[in-house]
Amino acid sequence: MSLNRRWKIGIVQVFATSIALVVLLASAGAGFAGTKAQLQKKASPIKTGVSQPAFDNEIHLISPPAVNRDQQGGYTFIVFGDTRTAQDDSKKEDLIFHKIRNSTHFEVKGELDQLASFAVYTGDLIWRGSNNGYWQQIRDQFPASLRSTSSPRIFPVIGNHESWQQGGEGDAMANYFGTFPNLAQNGVQFHNYAFVIGNSLFVNLCSGGYGSDPQKFEEDDKAWNCEKVESFDKLMQSLGTLYGQLTYRGRKLSNIFVTYHKPSYSTFEHPPLNTGNDPLQTLLGFKKENPALKIFVFNGHNHVTELFRPTPGVFALVAGGGGAPQKAGIPVDNHGKPMQELFWPAVGSDRYRRINFFRASVGPSDESVSIEERVFCANDDFAVLDYFKGVVIDKDGSVSYKGSRKYDCGFDQYLYLFQ
Repeated sequence: MSLNRRWKIGIVQVFATSIALVVLLASAGAGFAGTKAQLQKKASPIKTGVSQPAFDNEIHLISPPAVNRDQQGGYTFIVFGDTRTAQDDSKKEDLIFHKIRNSTHFEVKGELDQLASFAVYTGDLIWRGSNNGYWQQIRDQFPASLRSTSSPRIFPVIGNHESWQQGGEGDAMANYFGTFPNLAQNGVQFHNYAFVIGNSLFVNLCSGGYGSDPQKFEEDDKAWNCEKVESFDKLMQSLGTLYGQLTYRGRKLSNIFVTYHKPSYSTFEHPPLNTGNDPLQTLLGFKKENPALKIFVFNGHNHVTELFRPTPGVFALVAGGGGAPQKAGIPVDNHGKPMQELFWPAVGSDRYRRINFFRASVGPSDESVSIEERVFCANDDFAVLDYFKGVVIDKDGSVSYKGSRKYDCGFDQYLYLFQ
């Protein structure tokens, strides 16, 4: 593998009809060990001590990350999300997902060390935002050098789990912004922000979470209800103003990459945003004005991978397969917002529980974009568990499976290796 970080599997016993295997997690587990109690013990509370404005309707323009361009002038970045743990990992499957999400974090860090310039995160890094122990895991796994104010390389959005506040614990947003201090200026927290690299605009938005009434969770799913955003319309006005400034007097803008947690389209458990609360509708207006513009929306929330193309040159990717527990057997439902799904037809199989992240490549002068799935699989002879090439959105907009179909990439296919 290009990054040479493999999960070795040792043969411990051989029978005529079966081979018993044990996964040696030494490499992936390095730096990720520690029980919840240990994490709580070494965690320290995060405080800002700065009064925050009642609302934050502005999309704040921040300094872009440094970009390592290849010999052709292009660069890569990572898209990943929904790597939170379960509440207490009391179920065996949840504990296994926890180990795999650690491996995803380890792999993404490796990509940042060797290949990628930065990463965007689609939300839900932790189980509960007000519990600093969960945040300590993130600070342990992604060192301060990747989250510093001077040279940040991880750019997250706030998901419903980051904003989850429980009485008797710390402040969820103080924990979040304490972990990502580059997303605040003079102590004032940026819930919505953007940066520009060349002819590409990157926008990260807070879409909100849930209220206190479980009976309204489905309604909350469809709403843009970030508590710091006074109104969705004002936020979209800010996006329109930013777009206008960047395209003023014919300035070229080739790509817009927009990340927010709740999906614009999804056929899985959580319904997509209502059309009236969906930034994609504003983005499609930009596309109508500038037909050459390429738009990529990155979402999470549903622990699944899905891909939609509302119009040529516009993609909406649900990148929720980072390692948070995934449910099996949920019926496909477009929730009254139909759109053809492209990811699973490219895989060529029915849906299954699949762990992955994505490597996006921006070409010279930002003229082309391709996105490659990196999927967690066992290779042909089950000698190695690693992240392999899977589905690819090519620079011409085509979607196809570029990996080996011999690999076993379903969670249930290699589940027994962790028993």
